[in-house]
Amino acid sequence: MELSGITWQGPPLSPSADLSDLPPSFASLLAKLNGFILRGGALHVRGVTDDPPWHSLRKYWHGESALYRSYRSLRPGDLPFAQDCVGDQFFLRDSVVWQLSAETDDVESIQVSLFEFLAKASGSPLEFLSAEPLATHRDAGQELHPGQLLFAYPPFCVGEAGLEVSLKAIPADEVIRVHAKLAAQIRDLPDGHKIRIDTPDAV
Repeated sequence: MELSGITWQGPPLSPSADLSDLPPSFASLLAKLNGFILRGGALHVRGVTDDPPWHSLRKYWHGESALYRSYRSLRPGDLPFAQDCVGDQFFLRDSVVWQLSAETDDVESIQVSLFEFLAKASGSPLEFLSAEPLATHRDAGQELHPGQLLFAYPPFCVGEAGLEVSLKAIPADEVIRVHAKLAAQIRDLPDGHKIRIDTPDAV
């Protein structure tokens, strides 16, 4: 498939890389393009590599940082192949793309295949991926560099009406860590309950 708007590509796939445990559609994609970033950070598709660590698919799939270890809604077999500019995760479950709202541990089926998802993300990232935070960040004269995500404070899920949300580009693993902790804090709390929000060291 043809993808437009690629602004960063992952390192070449190692000759010894094993793709046999991946869905055939994703394996065929990585064999040609070992992960990438679209539109300056609107979407980051992970690759099979250990370096850079933030780009590693298996780190967030099976490693100590595997997302299913932090989120009840995820299963060990769910393949977290991508994330958007604010760290919401996209994963494959039974050949269908699902979205994890990282702040709240809610999941929802997007009801499209991998290639359908990538085609929509490539063609209309602002609308399909809800990339308004990235557009706001750019309008302020800021860039989102590879390996970074936008951290929103206060988090979108707890923001009060009329309260301005600040956006800062920080290392992706920090955003993922803080979101997982927030989701664990609030998943069983009733609406309106007060919590203390952890913030990344970089904020």
